[in-house]
Amino acid sequence: MDLTETPTLTSSTLTAPTTHCDHQVRSPKRQDHSEGRNAVAWTLPRGPAVAGQARRLTREQLSRWLVDDECRETAMLLVTELVTNALRHGAGPVGLSWTVDGSCVRCGVTDDSLRPPRPRPAEPGEESGRGLQLVESLAGDWGHHFVPRGKVVWFELSAHASPT
Repeated sequence: MDLTETPTLTSSTLTAPTTHCDHQVRSPKRQDHSEGRNAVAWTLPRGPAVAGQARRLTREQLSRWLVDDECRETAMLLVTELVTNALRHGAGPVGLSWTVDGSCVRCGVTDDSLRPPRPRPAEPGEESGRGLQLVESLAGDWGHHFVPRGKVVWFELSAHASPT
């Protein structure tokens, strides 16, 4: 990837769960985004810098929405894990979407793989295999759903407005 290449903002690719932060639904239904809901989505080209690019976009967008520091830091960690998985197990561009609805912040990462995400135990010496365990333990909820060209893996976090 050319490091000067910028992500493409594509609101038409936005897909987010319909669950509330306290639900334990794994494969939410698609929904239209109503007025009053803040939503944004990008299509990121594959390449070695895409996880860093996703972190930067996440930090900037959640800052614009005045999401608190703790939630923003957790979101950047979890988005890195999901984008890394999308790069490892998929092909083609990676979709990144964010929605904030009240105190619920939702992230979706889209890839073209039809293989569902599965947390797996990692041996102490292994360098990989812990990403979904982090998502499972830090997110209020998470899951996946299939879209016409792959899947969206999503997570939800509870957020509070940053002090101004």
